[in-house]
Amino acid sequence: MSAATAATVRWAQFVRERFPPAAYLPMASLFVAGNGLLAAALHPAAARSLGLRLALAFALALSYFLRLRLFDEIKDLEVDRRLNPDRPLARGLLTLREVGFAIGALTVFELALTATLGRAVLATHTLAVGYSYLMFREFFVGRWLRPHLTTYAVTHTVSSGLLGLSVASVVTGLGLPRLGPALWALALANWALFNVFEFARKSFAASEERDGADSYTRRFGPRGAVALTGSQLVLALAVLAWIAPHSAGAVNAVVLAAEGLLAAAVLLVATAFARNPSVKRARRYRAAAGLFIVFFFTVLSIGAARALP
Repeated sequence: MSAATAATVRWAQFVRERFPPAAYLPMASLFVAGNGLLAAALHPAAARSLGLRLALAFALALSYFLRLRLFDEIKDLEVDRRLNPDRPLARGLLTLREVGFAIGALTVFELALTATLGRAVLATHTLAVGYSYLMFREFFVGRWLRPHLTTYAVTHTVSSGLLGLSVASVVTGLGLPRLGPALWALALANWALFNVFEFARKSFAASEERDGADSYTRRFGPRGAVALTGSQLVLALAVLAWIAPHSAGAVNAVVLAAEGLLAAAVLLVATAFARNPSVKRARRYRAAAGLFIVFFFTVLSIGAARALP
């Protein structure tokens, strides 16, 4: 087997383990559809060649999400060597040099892609790229930031809002000042949605907790962890309600009602976990929070698509 073939096999194994297509492809597709189609509904004259623009935005988002995954693999390496020695970098499947090269290549790809769409698009995504590198460096206050679990999370999930603005910029060709308040507000909703996922994925039943691994349930108890998630569900819905009258009909009463029912379903599952934090209910809670993001963007995409001229 040649060196190139061996490297391809190792990277394919990494993707299967740490960036599974069955999870990331639908999530990236729906994230792009929700943000991109709302942008197109708000700026129909600017959103020419919509299918092509959405495809480019999907490639951009997938690259961005993969790059964030690679950042985390490097940042978590020392902890993984102690707690998760079977993970790819910890067991030597890939080297730091290989991962660093991939990060550089993905960054160049993203900037080159957006540059072909104009200076406004490049400037918008450069902001998202720059913020992601600050995250990688933990804003140069990692020693202080790491012990503050919630602060660490909410500063990192800002990247989802910036990526949403990049998607809107790719679809419309417009820069940040011209995207308008509704899309800026959607960036805030993106942030809240990814907080929902983050707070839930690190919430566990007592028997699932591991020594040396932090969690929201360990910090705040099941009720406190669920309260954090609930606050972000409410924020996402409140932002969407504010967007509604400024959305060119994309976020109508049906969309708001559907999103509200989805959030209520998550809250029911979360409340059941808070009252009786069993392993089964913890797993349901984590799954419900993850599915909420998928369904949120599905509903938003349908509403925005129906509002297109």
